[in-house]
Amino acid sequence: MQYTLENDLLTLSVDENGAEMVSLKRADGEEMIWSGDPAYWGRHAPVLFPQVGRHFKDRFRVNGKEYRSSQHGFARDMKFDLVSHEDDSLTFSLCSDSSTLQAYPFPFELLITYTLKDDSVFIDWEVRNTGEEEMYFGIGAHPAFLLPGGKEGYAIRLKQEPLSYKRLSNGCVLKESHPLALTKEGLLMLNDTLFENDALVFDGGQIEEAAVLDPEGKTRVLVKSEGFPYYGIWSVPGASFVCLEPWASRTDNVGFTGELKEKDSVITLKAGNSFNKQYQIQVPQD
Repeated sequence: MQYTLENDLLTLSVDENGAEMVSLKRADGEEMIWSGDPAYWGRHAPVLFPQVGRHFKDRFRVNGKEYRSSQHGFARDMKFDLVSHEDDSLTFSLCSDSSTLQAYPFPFELLITYTLKDDSVFIDWEVRNTGEEEMYFGIGAHPAFLLPGGKEGYAIRLKQEPLSYKRLSNGCVLKESHPLALTKEGLLMLNDTLFENDALVFDGGQIEEAAVLDPEGKTRVLVKSEGFPYYGIWSVPGASFVCLEPWASRTDNVGFTGELKEKDSVITLKAGNSFNKQYQIQVPQD
């Protein structure tokens, strides 16, 4: 089932499956979110939990026990409960159960709230440790923004520069950093070559604001994510979308075989405590 919020400027639709944003339209009906065409990528804007990306060789370890895992975690494939539907906000909840505890041995509640305010959507995450021991997890965003007509002529404007990124190998991060090539105007021009080796991964809190510009130089969407330590930019060759992905943690380094708690980007949460994070998607109006 899908739920909708609407104001004078935007209409937002969120599916209970994965608590995933599936549509964000301007008042004139123009769509900002990728359609989810399975020929390229069958999702729209999944929330990544309890991990971002992959564990090395799709395995992680807790207290000496090894667990198998799937890319980006299981939350994106689970049905959430709607716990609040206000005029301007939706809140969804996912709680651990016997099936999640077999795959990931930590009790939790994940709350995801979408709030419409003027020309923006604010996305809030709250992770609650409902167990009796410290929990270790990752969480991140993966919104895909529609590029009508394909990537040609579109660009990403990045507030910070210079920037450096890392590449992936089988979904895990390689050690070497590469400088990000921008135009003299500070733009990253989009093309399929950028994504031939999967996503670009940015460590060190380098990106806190990114805008998608159309071929005329107008801003289609602006993503603000202050305080996020990691970021991904990704697309599929031939596809007419780009993902701007603020992450609170990230995929494993290539070769990492330590305990989950030893992972350099893992989030640690004490029993009874909560972790909160917010980012914003703004759709400027003409």
